Amino acid sequence: MFRNILVPICPSAGSEVALEQAMDLAERLAARLFLAAVSPAQREDLTADLPGMEPNPVDEAVGDEALWPEASAAPASVPKHALVAASQCERRRLLHQIVPVHGLLLPRLRELSRLNDLIVACCPGTVEALSSRDGVALATTAACPCLFTAAKFVLLRRMAVLYDGSADCARALRCAARLASVLNLRMAVTASGPGRRLLEQRMDEARVVAVGYHVEHTVDSLLGLRARNFPALAEEAGADIVAGPPTRQFAAAALARPSLVSLVGY
Repeated sequence: MFRNILVPICPSAGSEVALEQAMDLAERLAARLFLAAVSPAQREDLTADLPGMEPNPVDEAVGDEALWPEASAAPASVPKHALVAASQCERRRLLHQIVPVHGLLLPRLRELSRLNDLIVACCPGTVEALSSRDGVALATTAACPCLFTAAKFVLLRRMAVLYDGSADCARALRCAARLASVLNLRMAVTASGPGRRLLEQRMDEARVVAVGYHVEHTVDSLLGLRARNFPALAEEAGADIVAGPPTRQFAAAALARPSLVSLVGY
């Protein structure tokens, strides 16, 4: 199940869309949000290991604990946009936690993906912190599925899923079916392969998965369909979200479509 959702946030319009999409999913999935707040690296963090910059003995003895209680103010390390995001979660009564992120965002998201069930990230290229290249790298290396938003908020209703019979595609299909089941989405699966007899087998496999998750579905096939061509077909068919395996070919094609929400991984 999708109990913990990680969403990177920063001061940009694209990040606001990702937060809105993540909050909508958290409400529908009864999930908890982890707000990965992109923050500028502090000077102390960069110089602490340099010769002559070690903390003095008094600082080491006292530590970082406050000497007296302070008023309920936010820590200085938490950026303003994280506090704004947290207040939005509070208004909607969503469980949430702020996770400050210093330095490069991509490696930190990879680490945090091991502790979460889903990453909801903004459309790559809409924020400086996550380029299109970083989006593809995250989609293909994260330990959990990645959902990349469209350029604007999308109310998810129809999902298009690619299935080519590979192990990665089979796991991605089960992941997509699980999400479609809890969100009550209609799922359209397209099987691909090099021969018609093999296509019929893959269509049967896709039906078994969809029925097993009690998802309203259709299954069709397209001979010789390549992963990089599927997102365009899904968009033409009116899908809100396109799903597929964590391969570079599929991820790059899906993330290049700003009108589609993309679910990559398993």
